[in-house]
Amino acid sequence: AERVFDALMERGWRLLDPSDARTYGHPGSLQYATFEHSGIRLGLGKAESLIVKFGVVMVQAAGPADLLVAALLVDKALKRQGRGRAALQELNAIADALGVTLYIEPAPLEKWGAPRAQLKKLYHSCGYHPVDAEARAFVRPPLAGTTGLATS
Repeated sequence: AERVFDALMERGWRLLDPSDARTYGHPGSLQYATFEHSGIRLGLGKAESLIVKFGVVMVQAAGPADLLVAALLVDKALKRQGRGRAALQELNAIADALGVTLYIEPAPLEKWGAPRAQLKKLYHSCGYHPVDAEARAFVRPPLAGTTGLATS
């Protein structure tokens, strides 16, 4: 997952300082590595995955090739412009090149966030698959045949 972080920074994403109010997490406890680029923030958890137990989505420790997308946040003024999709596709391409499996939960994180049904459609259209029948969490294994990061 560390290589995913490096690849994001090489592509112009900025890692926010943990003390920055825009860093995603829970005040006073867990914070996620949060990357920002052009009004989009990605909160990422290394070696974490999602499971559904008794109908509840839970974060669990996982392997070094697993990465939790804890947050995909789009600035309010930039909503409905395809920027969240583009950021997710960029992350997918990096994960494919590095052999990383991504996990994400379709949960609105802001008052003005997309509704759960819309998030499910977005994630499915970007190659994520539900981990349970109710699609409470999604997983995206790296695509076969993709190796190495493309340079630009």
